[in-house]
Order: sequence, then structure tokens, then C-alpha cells
Amino acid sequence: MACKGTNNSTATTSTSNSDKDDVFGSDDFTITPNRLFWLMRKNNGERVRDAEGFRLRAAGICTRGEGNSREILLVTGGKDDGRWIIPGGGIEKNENESDAALREVFEEAGVKAEILTRVGEFRDEERRHRTVVFLLTVKEELKEWEDSCFGRQREWVSLEEALRRVKHSQTCIIEHICNM
Repeated sequence: MACKGTNNSTATTSTSNSDKDDVFGSDDFTITPNRLFWLMRKNNGERVRDAEGFRLRAAGICTRGEGNSREILLVTGGKDDGRWIIPGGGIEKNENESDAALREVFEEAGVKAEILTRVGEFRDEERRHRTVVFLLTVKEELKEWEDSCFGRQREWVSLEEALRRVKHSQTCIIEHICNM
């Protein structure tokens, strides 16, 4: 899987009633309680896609601290039990990239945040995703949030620890943050 920056493209939408990879993340169809809850709440309506057919996504990297004490906020993956991820997901129809990133960190990590800067756009050729990533600062952490009732957890970790924990497709995003 190559991580590449890309140019902006025109968005299109498509409807998917059984987007297997978006629900399960792989060909492993083992149904665990977390995956069942995830499947039950998953909206399989319109997906925003670009002209090349890539699903358009937004993600937010919440940071705190400076230098060697800098940390980012990770959440457990809703689809991949035991995996940690950067909060993010699909951009909804009539939603802009920054609003989608703020919505996703609120839903998945239970934080109210503000955008510091746009980090860049990362392309996952294998999953056909194009993700715009923003660097965020957290203004408030909720004790309970939408995805916490589905067993999702959050944790502040060092950049080095984040590189060890996240799924392979997200390591290039964290490496980019390390070099900022």
C-alpha cells in the first residue's frame, strides 16, 4: 500500500447497500459484539466519491504537548477489534472536509476540537480511499460519547507509540506528523 499526496478532484456520489469493506474492513466475516453493533448502526447510504471512484474521507489528528512530550489521540477501531486508528470516516453529501473531520472526532473520540491546519491528502490505493487529514486541538473531552456505547475507547499516546499501534494504512499519516 502506498501513501501518496494527491491533487483535488471533483466529487461524485454512489449508493452502496452492501459495502463489505466499509463494514468489515477485510474478508474476515467473524461477527463479534462490536462488529454487530457497528453493522447495525452503519449508514450504507450515499458515499461521496471522486471522479476516479475513490471514497472521500476526512480524519482529525488531535494533538497535545510539544516536542518529545507531544501526543496524539487514537481510538479503537469499530470494525477491527483490537486495532487503534486515527478518528475519521466518510464525507457526507453536502458536507465539507473540515466539518467532516470535526464530526468524526466528535462521534468516534468524544472530543470537541478546533482545526489548526490541513495536514494533507492521503490516498489508499488498496481500499480506494482518499483521506483529507487535519491537525486539531481539543477544547473538550466528553466522559461519554456516541461511539463509547459501542465499546470504542480513546487514548492519548506518544507519536512513537501511535506508529506501533495503528493499522498499516495510517502509519504514513503519523510519520508525516512526526516531520512537521
